Amino acid sequence: MKTSIRGLRGVLYGAGVVVLLQGCTTLYEGKYDYRDGWRKARVVQVAPASQIQRPDFFRCIRNATPEQRERQLFAVVTFRGYEKSVKRAVQVAPSVHLEVGETVYVNPSSCDGLVIHASVPAARIR
Repeated sequence: MKTSIRGLRGVLYGAGVVVLLQGCTTLYEGKYDYRDGWRKARVVQVAPASQIQRPDFFRCIRNATPEQRERQLFAVVTFRGYEKSVKRAVQVAPSVHLEVGETVYVNPSSCDGLVIHASVPAARIR
């Protein structure tokens, strides 16, 4: 009887560890890792910097060259941060077409213009 209880305890402990480890990793669509900075976001605005309110508030716009600010499209996106909703502006590659309200994956820590269309829309992103 002691052996079966010990064995059951080990199985339950192992299952608990697996659940905890899975909770520590968020992979969007199996490839965009939260730990690498990827966030599931909703597009709020797509425009050149001159048409975005308070453009210097956003690091990617503030750090862009004057030519990039004039020619480049930026997407203002919103996603859930630790305690509140967060807004960021990211560059949009010329080959990418975005619509307001669309769900995308962005890495707001990078200003390289990488915005990925989400294949599954977010139920609710504030």
